[in-house]
Amino acid sequence: MGLDIYVGPLTRYYSGNWLTILQQSTREHGKPVEITRPEKIIVVGPGDIIDSPAGPVYAPHKLPDDYRDELVDIIQEVSHWQEQVSDQISELLTEPLSWNESMDAPYFTDKPGWDGYTQLILWSAYAFKPKRKRPKKVVSDLHKNRVYKWAIGNELFYEQFSNQIWLPGEYDFT
Repeated sequence: MGLDIYVGPLTRYYSGNWLTILQQSTREHGKPVEITRPEKIIVVGPGDIIDSPAGPVYAPHKLPDDYRDELVDIIQEVSHWQEQVSDQISELLTEPLSWNESMDAPYFTDKPGWDGYTQLILWSAYAFKPKRKRPKKVVSDLHKNRVYKWAIGNELFYEQFSNQIWLPGEYDFT
């Protein structure tokens, strides 16, 4: 299982109208890529991708027939959710949450890998113990590292590492 990062509109994400960096690479290599998502397996070949102003997307012939109806539902649900979240945290905001959820909005994706992510978590643990010497090599098993175990036991990690979603905007909380 790989670590994939997606940054972009939720409507695009939930409609599946985006491609992982591996799916995008199929054009360069000429070989199909299979991506397993919870609801389905998607096979993308070199001819299944087109460029759009918002980034690479599936060619129109690859989209299911009922796609437009599903998309309308997704856009409505995401817009409603955006309003609800903004209302629920309004006292913490200087202005209501608002961002572009159109299917024309750009998206970005990459596959940074787990090593970098786990080392960033380890770095954050050592930030709380500045006198401890940081490892010079990649730590493959965080659970064997004493500083990491101490930080977990004291719940001292940066909250951003546990977030599944970040909302665009100017505010001082996670």
